[in-house]
Order: sequence, then C-alpha cells, then structure tokens
Amino acid sequence: VSGGKLDLNAGAVKGVKYPSASKYVARQTGAIRFKYTPNYSGIPTSHRALCCIVQAAAGEANEIFLYHNSAEGKIFLNSYGVGLATIFDGPIGVFLPTAGTEYEIEYNWDYTTGSSRLFINGVQLGSTITGTGTITTFTDIKIGLNYAENMTSCGLFDSVECFDSVQHTANYTPGY
Repeated sequence: VSGGKLDLNAGAVKGVKYPSASKYVARQTGAIRFKYTPNYSGIPTSHRALCCIVQAAAGEANEIFLYHNSAEGKIFLNSYGVGLATIFDGPIGVFLPTAGTEYEIEYNWDYTTGSSRLFINGVQLGSTITGTGTITTFTDIKIGLNYAENMTSCGLFDSVECFDSVQHTANYTPGY
C-alpha cells in the first residue's frame, strides 16, 4: 500500500485475493467498481490484469475476468459459467489511459437477462454485452490478478466495491 492505495506497479506478479465464499453471494447479477491509476499511457506493453471474480478450485469456470489487452489497447472480458460454458470472451472497447490519471471502472452483469455493461468514469465502454449463462459459485475476488495468479498489473487500485445487484444501466456521474 502506498499513499492509501494498493500499489501494483512493480512489474512482478502481485495483487490481492479476498476469499469471499461467505461474504459475496452475487452470481447471476452484480457489480464490481474500483479506481485504477495505470502506470502507463495508451496501450500496455503486456496484458494487464484488472480484476477477477472466480471459483478458485474450478480454474476459469464460474469466472468474471477483466484485463487490458496489449495488442489492441482494448479492455477484454472473459466470463465463463458452469463447466466453462462461455458467457462472453472478447473485447469490450478501446481504453487508452494516461499514466498517473485515476479512472473509475465499474462492471455490471446480469447473466440471466443478458444485459451487462462496463463503464469507465461513468461512460459505457462498447456495447451492452448480451451473453447469458449460469454461474453457481464465487470464492475469490482478485485485484490485479487473473484466476491463475500469473499475470501482472501495472497501476494503483483504490476503493474496491462489490455489489450483489446491477448498479448502473446507463451512463452516470461517478461519486469521486
């Protein structure tokens, strides 16, 4: 922690894992929101893990994983349900940040109706994600890590919040 924020700038694989089996029950619908201050501008030099909500023992099954892609500068979402059934696996939209600038990132999902959205600073990035599927269990919330805990991040994280319901379905004004 540096200056009150989780500092994942070292270039090594590090992050925070919150075991959440008894605390975080959202599965089919929910939201995760955090502030992210990247230590790079534009397209990252390698994929950068943002957050992962996962059933740890199941690999990528029952997973929501957001990362910044190094080939295109897009935010990617990997979301798999029971038995690795694909809910969504691909790019959401281009994100070209400025180093040292704080961004509020919020992902809202409804895998029952197929209505999920990613917001950056309150503005929806890309189209509404229409993938549906069934997620039965989450056990861990990981910040700056992927499910296997082998991807680096490169920035500061702050104010991580998780919700058991969708928080926004349209552009909004962040509260920071």
